[in-house]
Amino acid sequence: MSRWKQIWRAFWEGPDYLEMPRMRRKLGRYRSLTITLSAWLSAWALRAMSPVSLIVLPVAVLTSLYALIAVDSPIRLLLLVFLALLLVELGGGFWFRPRIAMIRRAPERVRAGSVFSVVFEWRNRRKRAAFDLFADPFRYSSRLVLQRQARLGELPGGGVASVESSWLARRRGVVRLYRPMVESRFPLGLLKWSCRGDGKADRLVVYPAYTALRFFDLPLGALCQNTGASSCSRVGESPELLGSRDYREGDDVRHIDWPGSARRGELVVKEFEEERLKRVALLVDTFAPLSSSQHRKGAESPELEAALSLAAAITEYLVRGEAIVDIFAAGAQVHRIRTGRNTACFEAVLDILAEVEPEPAPSLGNLEPEVFAEMARIGGAVILLLGDDAERRALVRRVAVSGVSVRVILLGRAAPDVPADWRVIAPEAVRSGRILSL
Repeated sequence: MSRWKQIWRAFWEGPDYLEMPRMRRKLGRYRSLTITLSAWLSAWALRAMSPVSLIVLPVAVLTSLYALIAVDSPIRLLLLVFLALLLVELGGGFWFRPRIAMIRRAPERVRAGSVFSVVFEWRNRRKRAAFDLFADPFRYSSRLVLQRQARLGELPGGGVASVESSWLARRRGVVRLYRPMVESRFPLGLLKWSCRGDGKADRLVVYPAYTALRFFDLPLGALCQNTGASSCSRVGESPELLGSRDYREGDDVRHIDWPGSARRGELVVKEFEEERLKRVALLVDTFAPLSSSQHRKGAESPELEAALSLAAAITEYLVRGEAIVDIFAAGAQVHRIRTGRNTACFEAVLDILAEVEPEPAPSLGNLEPEVFAEMARIGGAVILLLGDDAERRALVRRVAVSGVSVRVILLGRAAPDVPADWRVIAPEAVRSGRILSL
């Protein structure tokens, strides 16, 4: 990519330390030129001017205009005071402007509703001291709430320091942390002088909060498959030794029992029992329409958040047990992942669940036939629904007709004629951690 294209692309993406408003259309995503220019001007103003200067500057402008009209007015003395303060701020701020080498250590993923820390390691690259320092002065995202700002009163020339900020992960989602920044408001707090670290922005995953299940009853049709373990990581798995037998051509030489072969005078091999794991399909409904005002305010769907929390709890329970989970998050785009029996696989599931967005239109009827064919091969499925309507019931019937044993869990209110084998759970019960077994 040419330098000009990189600059043009960076312009449309907007300042990385300012959340940009987004407009959507059917064929992609775009932003308004006016909004983008306004965002850049706002970002530059916020980076260079403190809240105090944003109040003082209009007063200074009005005073200057009045002084030009009323030449003999004593208010001209106030204008001189403003100019003197500005000169002191510019001279002192430029002389002591920060030049800091910085490293930011933030967690890769955190739980929604939890408080986490971000640690900054600073090294002053100048011989002069730096004063009144703030780390990452702009908020990362509306999904996070600042609890304690990382700041330092003085950093001597060539000195090093470690500071820490505290954040509350308010909402689930994926947050892009802008490149680390240090700003100083020394000496008078009117202007801000800042510098930025090298490297790329960090990525923080806020996964759904969930309560671990004590028991989960698998669908009766969940099939045992001895090929499941071979397609996943085998960390922590050890086949059981059954005994020994005579060596046959084609046997793995790594399984030769050398002490036993020496005793018998002929080659013998160890025989193992391959571990058999159950496979379960977990289908998550994501149809949760929100109004435009709710979308702008960052509102959440209680049913969707409860379904994702329950999906995380079910996956965590099955990963600890004797099952492999195939997860399908059904929306305009079907997210699919197969878990193994290790922490890395479960973390990948949490990453997927963190990225799921509510679908504004029904999409369960548009699932590809390959999804149902894969469920038929698995044999057992758990379906998490966000409502009870004709399309959702048709989906359950279609899965059942394909020979799959189905467990349906409905989050929210149910119709009076809800099927007797459906489990209805209130979203508040999931959020409060009262669901411990299913």
